[in-house]
Amino acid sequence: MFVIIPILLRAIIHMNESNLSCRQVLRIQSATPRCFAKILCDFLLPLFHHFNLLSRPPSFPLLFFLSADNSNKMIAFRRTHILLLLELAIMWNMVQTDHDDIEKAEAMNSMAGLKYTIDHTWDGLPLAHEAIKIDLKWHFERLVGRPHKRVVKISFDAPFFDDPEPMDSPGITPGLWDFEVLEFFFANDRGQYLEVEIGPHGHWLCLLFDGVRHPINNGEELELEVRNKWVGNRWVGEVEIPLAYFPAKVSKFNAYHIHGNDTERVYAALSPVTDGTYSEPDFHRLEFFQKINMRRVIPDGYGDRPFADFKYGDLWAGHY
Repeated sequence: MFVIIPILLRAIIHMNESNLSCRQVLRIQSATPRCFAKILCDFLLPLFHHFNLLSRPPSFPLLFFLSADNSNKMIAFRRTHILLLLELAIMWNMVQTDHDDIEKAEAMNSMAGLKYTIDHTWDGLPLAHEAIKIDLKWHFERLVGRPHKRVVKISFDAPFFDDPEPMDSPGITPGLWDFEVLEFFFANDRGQYLEVEIGPHGHWLCLLFDGVRHPINNGEELELEVRNKWVGNRWVGEVEIPLAYFPAKVSKFNAYHIHGNDTERVYAALSPVTDGTYSEPDFHRLEFFQKINMRRVIPDGYGDRPFADFKYGDLWAGHY
């Protein structure tokens, strides 16, 4: 399918609309992939709805006359082909990043980001152990032959209690919240949020929620780059969270540290998740999250809607 695009980029396309019972003729002159993708998105989708093409049989033909390099050719696309081309163009349009955007994304690498300290329990009492330090920072990296890396990098420095680790091998671990763990929650005003959990032995879990405790994934398919090390009795590390994992317009944030067993379990929170009326911790009480200025973490132009690229796709599709 990508072979077709360079041909169409230099072409003047004429639509033969005799099969559509319409006399109008479309003339498009495209110079860039971005422009071509915009043409397909802006023209084809309204056209499909106007002529009710989506409900026609898959064999219904659409004829495109192609003129390029002083040669004339006619290509007949059936509805299924056009749908595929339209889908490709939409994805192409979503991942196209011009030079200015890349420079802006790279410039954000030098920004200080945001720094936090967890020094209270979930109900606002001072911690009986050392505080947890957290840094949030944007990271962009050009990758040859692969989608560029766009991540929020979280660096942390926490006490290491050496609790029993999960029986699972390092990697994606459902139920990680039952062990020694750091948790990060990013939420918007619509009740959509991302939960990221990190363990000191290389385990992690990523869950996407559309509504409180209404996950839209099972956590078993989202990978993370996690680096852990122990420095004395400290757990020091970092995690890179792909931009595609975040919901649109993140406005609230909270972070937690959990350790201990049974009745000795200790729940630490950046922002306490109670107003004094709760007797048990619940880290999904979004109303107690603190505000976050994501423009100090994510460049302008990103974050207004979920980000999609060829590597991760659109994880929030159907939940806008």
